[in-house]
Amino acid sequence: MVASTSHPAATVSTSNPLLEVMGLVVRTNFGARVTGPLTLTVELGSLAVAEGDTPAGRLALAAAVTGRLPLERMRAIGTVTVAGRSTPPLIRTVAVLAQSWRIHGVENRSHRRLAALTWARRTDAELIVLAPGLDGLEADERELVLAGAAELTAQGRTVLITAPQSGVGPRERQLASATIALTTDSRRTSAA
Repeated sequence: MVASTSHPAATVSTSNPLLEVMGLVVRTNFGARVTGPLTLTVELGSLAVAEGDTPAGRLALAAAVTGRLPLERMRAIGTVTVAGRSTPPLIRTVAVLAQSWRIHGVENRSHRRLAALTWARRTDAELIVLAPGLDGLEADERELVLAGAAELTAQGRTVLITAPQSGVGPRERQLASATIALTTDSRRTSAA
């Protein structure tokens, strides 16, 4: 199922939601929109891929849904709820941002992504967000990372992986429970 930010009430799933996002818009402190508006629900134990045209928009979504948005650079409006928690300090108790660029000593890009997922597996987090996720990977590497994420969903975890707009093929879409299309409005507007 596809959720799109062009539809205000786009829904990935509603039967057992872990992540609920309502009207999320992330802007720089100068007012430029980075991503949104976005409204979605992601079910517990699912694998979702968030596709966006800009790395900044994908990372902003990842940071916002894990309670790690850098407030010195960005602001979010809207509501993010993870496992019933809706403030960043509480969200951070149930969500982790697995960033593969923080993994050192592993040269292969897909293996760094898998190492980040392995690190996240050791946490108690119910929501694991991998960012960068599928950026810069070949088709076989994307499938390898999605398979690693699928192992986490088999344990009842929810995984959200970021990907470039043109970086997810039909095979990868089949491996994911849902894809989410992110939009960016680069026009400068005042922060709401």
